[in-house]
Amino acid sequence: MTAHTDPIPFDAGFAQDLHARYAQLRAAGPVHRLVNESGLPVWVVTRYDDARALLADPRLGKDAQTIFRLVMDRFAPGAERPDPAESEDGRFAGGGFDMHMLNMDPPDHTRLRKLVVKAFTARRIESLRPRIEQISEELLTAMAGESEVDILDAFAFPLPIRVICELLGVDESRRDDFRRWTNQLLDDLDAEASVQAAGEMSKYLTELLAAKRENPGDDLLTALIEVSEDEDRLSEGELISMVFLLLVAGHETTVNLIGNG
Repeated sequence: MTAHTDPIPFDAGFAQDLHARYAQLRAAGPVHRLVNESGLPVWVVTRYDDARALLADPRLGKDAQTIFRLVMDRFAPGAERPDPAESEDGRFAGGGFDMHMLNMDPPDHTRLRKLVVKAFTARRIESLRPRIEQISEELLTAMAGESEVDILDAFAFPLPIRVICELLGVDESRRDDFRRWTNQLLDDLDAEASVQAAGEMSKYLTELLAAKRENPGDDLLTALIEVSEDEDRLSEGELISMVFLLLVAGHETTVNLIGNG
């Protein structure tokens, strides 16, 4: 694997034409060194086989806390640094949503997986099928009389957010909020709106967790609260992060899959 070490600016101009720029990098070589707008150097691996080999290499890690500390150490002199606010257990908060499996290595990842998999039972997942089919039918029926339809707004966006909110036991009146928060959290171009959305979502989820503890329901969030392994349970931060992961993994990816199909 040959690396091209002359730093390439990873800035707004680069991001405006990602597909073309990545194609150029892949053609030039498998590994490139880029520098972001804060002066932070990063390595970009552009080819599938190389990326797969690296992801399977135990010498590489993805623990968010370790990465955050490494990033802080490597900021260019004078560059603006993020505020390393800490959570109650001493971990860096990372916006309040970083304590999930995608941001952890074993044994932390193993511990979380053992707990979460107990809530994701085959019965619970299969029980969603009739409701998913019903929601899909309702959305398709609403489009039937239209001469022109935006498939994203009419189907791709509302289907997964409704399913996920029902799965978690989120009140129907807050589903538009969840959609707005998710969109803003994933918008890299508006940092202020993203921070505000993170705060609003975290506040609501904290209130929702308290409500579920007071009045448990037949939903995934209640199951995640109640699940245990050798007297171990998910912490408040882990529960909130898990909901965020479900929203990103289940909502955004489904919207893109339907939109690209």
